[in-house]
Amino acid sequence: MFRRLLLEKKNLDKIEIYRKLLTLQPNTYNLLWLSHFLDLSYSKTMSTITEIDLDIHLIDKRLEPMITSNHKIIISAKLPPEEILTIYLIQQDVPYRFLIEVIEDKYEHLDQFASHNYASPSTVRRKVAPLVKFFAQYGISSRLSTMELIGDERIIRSVLASLLWLCSNGTDLPFSHFNPKAVTYKIKKSLACRPLNNRILSVDDFHKLDADIAYHRIRNHHYVKDDPNYDMVLTETLILEKTEWGAFLGAPFEHQYAETRYMAFRQFFGPVFFDKDDPIFDIPREELPKTAPKLYDFLKQFQTFIDEEILRRYYLSDEDQENIHVLRGNLVMIFFNYLVFKTKVPFFFLLSRTEVLTKNRIYLTLYKKIESFFSKLAAEEEGQWIYCCMDDMCTFFTGLLLPEYELSAKEFNLDIALIIEDQYIYNHKIEKFLNSLTYINFVPFELKKVNDYDLVITSSHIMKSQYPNANIVIFPYTLDEHRFLELRIIIKELHIEKNTLA
Repeated sequence: MFRRLLLEKKNLDKIEIYRKLLTLQPNTYNLLWLSHFLDLSYSKTMSTITEIDLDIHLIDKRLEPMITSNHKIIISAKLPPEEILTIYLIQQDVPYRFLIEVIEDKYEHLDQFASHNYASPSTVRRKVAPLVKFFAQYGISSRLSTMELIGDERIIRSVLASLLWLCSNGTDLPFSHFNPKAVTYKIKKSLACRPLNNRILSVDDFHKLDADIAYHRIRNHHYVKDDPNYDMVLTETLILEKTEWGAFLGAPFEHQYAETRYMAFRQFFGPVFFDKDDPIFDIPREELPKTAPKLYDFLKQFQTFIDEEILRRYYLSDEDQENIHVLRGNLVMIFFNYLVFKTKVPFFFLLSRTEVLTKNRIYLTLYKKIESFFSKLAAEEEGQWIYCCMDDMCTFFTGLLLPEYELSAKEFNLDIALIIEDQYIYNHKIEKFLNSLTYINFVPFELKKVNDYDLVITSSHIMKSQYPNANIVIFPYTLDEHRFLELRIIIKELHIEKNTLA
């Protein structure tokens, strides 16, 4: 999604063409053949690959050219992945530089910004129009004449941090005011505990980006306001140093407490739990009934909903129980964020989602179940705010719950039959393999149903010739491990195909 905000159609098409080229085996290709492969004219193929070749050379000058002197195209194994080209194209264009400008505030007027970027003001307005529309969805007004964003400063910073992180993959961040270790030290000093996701190396870099954005925004007199809704989770004992973080950012004394509280809140932004033993779990578990009865009621209702509608499994192993414990913690944290803002919230998952999920039958079925649950909450007087962010909430909750739902939604499984052979080892090994797949129903083979199965596995080529309409795969007696890998791919592709809408 974020690509469409920051790239014009020409560059989006270029990335799609490059993605297709990367699917080819490393080799030298005829340009005419490639034009048919890409479904483009010869001249369009040549011009686009020429542009891609130039971009890639600017990314890494050590790479050999893709285009040879006799107009052959070399697809090398050393070509950078699609994401690298995407980030490069994003960072060269006006919308990305606009994001930097509303943080650094170097230029007083649009004309100055446009001149610095070798574009006319009208070109800038046209190129940032998708961003302006996107910001408006979060209650942010864009005053382009003075290059300003106006709205809830917390949402503004969250949107900017999320977009810039996605534009850089977290490896080529645009600001360098703070040292990541200094940021981490101040956070640790200010808080009694943090989620254990701080073990992930990129978390420190993201907090550094957050701090850099806050520093520049504060320099230009943009401050966050405190919110009593934080108290649903942020206890009195959680924040050790009430003003030190705000002072670290350079905020005036009267804004330091609000800045510190906002930093603490950001530790709970989104699905922050990865570990069942995370000490942060104890805070909401002990305090929610007293400090946040609404959040606690949601947790109880949603837990019942999950048990009855999503899991639907009679037995849960200890590992399953631990995974679901972490999952529930993340669901509560997401709802907590929405309960604080009562509007759309710029989570990574929502900004980076693709349209592929919306064509998946399992996803759509689960989405409708969750939508029905939230519609009941929204119908209550205190829950009417849910309507403004219903789709985002349902999308995020569906994405989180989908892996668990797939384990219990047997109606979407593949029906796979094995023709039993006079070979115990053969039968046993394949049965064990099939039973390890959570998205299939391993059913007894009946000849009269041969055309009804999603897949039939046999060692005999005779069956395939006798029943040409049946989906039959030949699995030899050799039982080579690479054959099982091939079979796993075949089955997974069948599962995706069965549950993808046309």
